Amino acid sequence: MIENLPTYISVVFGLTTFATLILFYFAIKNSQTDSPKSKANFILVGLTVWLVIQAVLTLNNFYNTDTTSFPPKFLLLIFPPLLTIVILFTTKKGRNFIDGLPLINLTYLNIVRILVELVLYWLFLNKTVPELMTFAGRNFDILAGISAPFVAYFGLRQQKFDRKIILIWNFIALDFC
Repeated sequence: MIENLPTYISVVFGLTTFATLILFYFAIKNSQTDSPKSKANFILVGLTVWLVIQAVLTLNNFYNTDTTSFPPKFLLLIFPPLLTIVILFTTKKGRNFIDGLPLINLTYLNIVRILVELVLYWLFLNKTVPELMTFAGRNFDILAGISAPFVAYFGLRQQKFDRKIILIWNFIALDFC
């Protein structure tokens, strides 16, 4: 845990995590998959358990101590989500699940990038992350977050943008932001 940080940084980050979880829940609940509500509930519980475990480990300095252990403890943080992503993209059920997610909900989900970028900027101001990780440096994720509601509303709901424009926006948001 980072010492001497203003409380509002942790509060905003916690609320951002909660908002992301809820927005993702609604994206799944509105999906075109079989029994979307039960899948949404299952995933909500799974993600909540995962976040609670990570919070407990982090608050107990699990990741901050003994950096020489093998395998590195940090793998416990990245391996399960990475494995989940691989399974989703390599199995038929996983691909069907991803294909069934409503693009508009996933696009609106990008709004949380604004809050994440504000938290990173506040961490920079408190000398805990480098400026390079913020919108003041070279991280422009905030632009994807700011533009997401416009792309979702005008591009997907109103269908005022060609699908190619939306695809280009997605690639820019992934690659450059």
